Amino acid sequence: MSIKARSAEDVLSDLQVRGYPSCDQEDEVLVTFRDERGAVGRRDYATHWIHWYPAKMFHRIPSVFLDTVPFADRSTVLDPFCGSGTVLLEANLRGHDAVGLDVNPMAQLISQVKVTAIAPAALEGQLASLLASAKRSRSKPPPHPVLDAWLLPPARAGLHRMSRAIGALDDPTTHAFFLVTMTSTVRRLSAADPAIPPLVRLREDRAESAGARYRKALEHSRSITTGSVYSAFLDAATENIRRMSELYASRDELGSTRFAQAGRHAATTGLPCNSIDAIITSPPYCGSQKYVRSMKLELLLSGCPESDLRLIDRKTLGTEAVPARPVPVDDVLTGDHYVDDLIEDIYEANPTRARMASDYVRYLSRFADECRRVLRPGGHLLVTLGRSTLAGTPFPADRILHRVGRAAGLESVATLIDRIPSRGLLTQRHSTAGRIDHEYIAWLRQPEHAKIG
Repeated sequence: MSIKARSAEDVLSDLQVRGYPSCDQEDEVLVTFRDERGAVGRRDYATHWIHWYPAKMFHRIPSVFLDTVPFADRSTVLDPFCGSGTVLLEANLRGHDAVGLDVNPMAQLISQVKVTAIAPAALEGQLASLLASAKRSRSKPPPHPVLDAWLLPPARAGLHRMSRAIGALDDPTTHAFFLVTMTSTVRRLSAADPAIPPLVRLREDRAESAGARYRKALEHSRSITTGSVYSAFLDAATENIRRMSELYASRDELGSTRFAQAGRHAATTGLPCNSIDAIITSPPYCGSQKYVRSMKLELLLSGCPESDLRLIDRKTLGTEAVPARPVPVDDVLTGDHYVDDLIEDIYEANPTRARMASDYVRYLSRFADECRRVLRPGGHLLVTLGRSTLAGTPFPADRILHRVGRAAGLESVATLIDRIPSRGLLTQRHSTAGRIDHEYIAWLRQPEHAKIG
């Protein structure tokens, strides 16, 4: 008989009453962040849907946690893999301050816009002049092998002219807002399949066997004109200004967000010791999401040099950009017998993916050390992870995080298991991967009497 998932609010509330365990092994609890009908309420509120960014954190995870677990007024919440800024926004909406960082500059740009309240009137005043400036322009885009390959000439010209018009804006906040808005339209204007986050070309030879949605997307990609670019930008900007108006209406109650210095990452945040009340985050799953490939067009159109893309990819946790040269199995072992048994199984089937797993675990260990350093006594660490499959071997990243977290001096509280509705998350498009159909939310704490400093 299947176990019924409990309301996440009820589980968190029970822990407040019973007290947090101080244990060396995590409990696993099946929960749901949805109501009895499976609904989650309104998703598109404030600036949450300002960009399509791939693999966004489910907003109910930070919102339920922040609403149910007691925090002091104006606490500080850190998201060191901030992505599109879901955690930062949820913290700010509750009056808490937030700190964000991400190695992907597109993620940091989207996050910054998402938490910056801008007067809607100022944006509305700029919108018409931006479109007029782009339409007057006869500037031609310089050749670019990637952009030219994915965008038809009319789309390429329209986006180039919009980009130039946005680049002429003097105010950095409105410039960032309209740049994020423009990049949010790129996938709809390209020859890429809109249903798959990594860039995969729509193809005529698939149209007959694919569904109606695929055929509609293919037909749309062929019909893009320069006017389509301006229409898409106008529609996106209008919606984003509406979203921004909701955030701006709450500006007096919002907490503030700051971003870590350039070059910092989750394992070396540069933050003071014992300065954070809660860390809520969702790192990339090992081998599951190609963030740089998924965001390549947006990164390039936001001004990121093509030469930086590979560097960003290599710096992304869980990346497949590891050296392909073979190494002895001993070189990828970590010293943790549980983890090393997994890595040896992966290595036997695929040494490259064993190296990916090893790098991932080593980084999680450094990340746990950093969390132990920056959390205040009694502070919380909530990390959403997936149990992916590498070369046929299950890879339970949540259990691994608990192990490295306890080794760093944190206490395990529980793992909250939430089912991902619909088709789940495809970890990769080849035979060495699997499907992730649950999210595993590893919850740890800084001991109450942790040494300061």
